[in-house]
Amino acid sequence: MEKRWDDGQSMAGDASGRLAVVGDRSSIRVFEKGLAANRRQYLDDSERDGREAESERLVGKAKENGLYIPKGRIRDFGQRKRKQTRESEVYINNYAGKVYKVKDPYASAAMKPGVKPEDAIYEYLVHNKYFPETAYTFEGITDDLGDVRIVLSQDLVRSTKRASARQVAEYLAQKGLKRMDGYHFGNDEVTVTDVEGDNAFIDENDKVRIIDPVIDFKKPAREILGDEPSDNGEMKEHELTPGQPHQIMAEARISRR
Repeated sequence: MEKRWDDGQSMAGDASGRLAVVGDRSSIRVFEKGLAANRRQYLDDSERDGREAESERLVGKAKENGLYIPKGRIRDFGQRKRKQTRESEVYINNYAGKVYKVKDPYASAAMKPGVKPEDAIYEYLVHNKYFPETAYTFEGITDDLGDVRIVLSQDLVRSTKRASARQVAEYLAQKGLKRMDGYHFGNDEVTVTDVEGDNAFIDENDKVRIIDPVIDFKKPAREILGDEPSDNGEMKEHELTPGQPHQIMAEARISRR
């Protein structure tokens, strides 16, 4: 199965494409161009001004590069769920086994003060780093009256059984995310919350699956993803050590068994 937007670019929707996307940033390269300049600008901006500037930048880049999805095409993703998440409109496509989310990256800003406006395009990759079992695929960008929306897809978790609080805590502990209080888990990079109830399931293989946690950052997103400052102060992408991408993919494969 392939999906094509107006520029003719295609994105594989099969399992191998899912594994490759866990640590892959190729789909968002165009949005990284010019980001350093915008980060310096944000230092003098209010949070609201920063969001508006980044929304305008992301929507503009998407339109320039054929990655903009018109609002009228969103309904083609599937049946819209009546109950939405904190941040997203949700569309279910049972035939494709996919969930599509039209995410407002700033909807839960009060719950994740460490996530800055310029981190918006990277949030799904941080999710993929910690939760590769429910990894997102970047589909494109749309907007709502000029406010950016990140369009993502995710494999549909086929389960009606919710994970217990104990099961969730044990699952997160295996990822190095320790309980901080009654609602938050974390480490030196992130704080994770909203990980119970409708967001935590037991899948068909009796494994815990967390589908839509709220993740706050304790470091810049690109640092969490392994980027390092270059000599001119800008961030450069971290060079993975031999075998590291295969390790990420292997973990994702194991989780799908």
